[in-house]
Amino acid sequence: MIQKPPIFLFAFANDGYQSLQLEKEEKAILDRLQQLKESGRIDCQSLGKTTLDDLFKELNRFHQRVHILHYGGHSNHEFLMLRDQLARATNLARVIGMQQNLQLVFLNGCGNQEQVEVLFASGVKAIIATSDAIADDKAILFAVQFYDALKGGKTIAEAYQTARDLFVEKFPAMESGISRDVLFRRRGQKVKQEFPWALYLAEGSDGSWSIPDPYEAPVDLDYHAAVPLDNPETNKKLVELTFEGMAAFSNKNQFLWTDYQDESSTETTIYELRQAIYNAFPSLLSVHIQDVFTDDATRKGRLRLKELTDVYLVLSKLLTSIGLANLWQEAVEAENFQLKTDFKLRPAYRADLAKYLQLAQADADGYDALWMLLTLSSIFKENETTFFIAELNGFCEKLTADASLYAAWQFLEYALKRRFLANNIASLEVANLCEEAELHLATLLNRCAFLTSYQLVSVSDISVIKRLRSPQADFVHHKVVLRGVEETIMDRDPLARANFTCNHAVIITKNFHSEEQPLILTPFLVDENAYKIKKREQPKIHFWAGKTADGRAYFQHVEVLDDGFEFPNEVRNTYRVKDLTEVTDLIKYFAEDLGLEA
Repeated sequence: MIQKPPIFLFAFANDGYQSLQLEKEEKAILDRLQQLKESGRIDCQSLGKTTLDDLFKELNRFHQRVHILHYGGHSNHEFLMLRDQLARATNLARVIGMQQNLQLVFLNGCGNQEQVEVLFASGVKAIIATSDAIADDKAILFAVQFYDALKGGKTIAEAYQTARDLFVEKFPAMESGISRDVLFRRRGQKVKQEFPWALYLAEGSDGSWSIPDPYEAPVDLDYHAAVPLDNPETNKKLVELTFEGMAAFSNKNQFLWTDYQDESSTETTIYELRQAIYNAFPSLLSVHIQDVFTDDATRKGRLRLKELTDVYLVLSKLLTSIGLANLWQEAVEAENFQLKTDFKLRPAYRADLAKYLQLAQADADGYDALWMLLTLSSIFKENETTFFIAELNGFCEKLTADASLYAAWQFLEYALKRRFLANNIASLEVANLCEEAELHLATLLNRCAFLTSYQLVSVSDISVIKRLRSPQADFVHHKVVLRGVEETIMDRDPLARANFTCNHAVIITKNFHSEEQPLILTPFLVDENAYKIKKREQPKIHFWAGKTADGRAYFQHVEVLDDGFEFPNEVRNTYRVKDLTEVTDLIKYFAEDLGLEA
């Protein structure tokens, strides 16, 4: 089972005479580490105005979990100055050394080099200490650079060297202001120019520790064992919260929801709500929601985690596919396929988009698609435009502002999906993870219920009908509405429209029968079977999902998620080969139109 995240314990202590900027140091470091804390990779505990009792209490409280102990304040060769007293290094070293998982002690004060041997004697593996007085503002900068490098995945030794190199380059000569020495130096006294911080490593230690990645599978993980679930109300919250969200978008569903909540009524059961959920969402999502409710998924915990993960994966990819297609439509001139002159696209956003397009096939499922959706939302805001799907604007706002929605996103992305993809979930965790994931997924589906008021449509062909006495041609769309778990055969219900949309495309619209122009989602969503020459089959929808090893665009079948799209060389006579080949070029055109490297 994955262990609780390592703790970084920060102890800051000022005196009453010559105050240091320790609050500034504390805030700057914690800001750098916030993302790692939110994702569950580390935990940070910080003590301001630290007393000796405070420090001992926290070391006892988090016994064996403290991996880094950072002290910021006045010090010298023998003492650390805490809020209430001078703490002798020999006494502190004993209790610090009891932390068997401790990887580093960082003494960010003046002239404490002589404390190193005492800490080594107590079993500490690595220490950053100082050989001379250090200026207060420089101490903050060095610490921030160190933790910034550590956050990026570097080892202790690499992070130290990175911070040192940057510091030396930036400050070839360092002059002190207020220093961090217990014996205060005269104002204006210069500090020696040689670099005061040093990394000291105990015998047998190489400073190779780095922040662990909880998504890497541990050795001998008993992942494939089935785990029975005993909760008799499995799926109840998932049904109720999802349907509650749906009720706001349909009078019929609102009636069913009101009747279900009426304790005196027996007309509407949870089973009927469940069936309505199957039939309301786009089919590529409905098939995975339905899988969550199978008997096997309800009883066998590991299978249930897979189905819950699949729903989240498909939902997040669908939302982001809609956003990417929307960006293409908003940012590019339809006439010349050039970026609109007044459309603003910051270099940082270009970099995010380019990175997304450069994802390897093996990494695409692990990518945080909702993070990309937030990037798209920021681009739209800066250009004073909105999403084609109006409700997406509010959803993106709430994704970070609504505590329950934000918690759902973070849990499903980091505690469930990434660990599931890495096979990093042990048997003892499965039952609790199933219950938590059910609640968080219900929250997300509740907020995404607006999808039930839109039509996802696969268009195979568009034929033109012009009658002799009619002033206008009709564009007959051979299509399938991708809603619910029961899809129909292509062309069974063609629709004549005054305006054409696009051949061989997946589109989304509020009402396909209206003349409002829909949003074309291809190439981010593709129906492989729309390219058949004669035989009309049920749709076979694929997401764009990264690049293959040889650089080709890869398309992932949404129903099974591990079956990719490959050019059908063996069945050329049944496909429109030219049209099908051009699909893979569309991703390249998207990148070129937006000025990206892909």
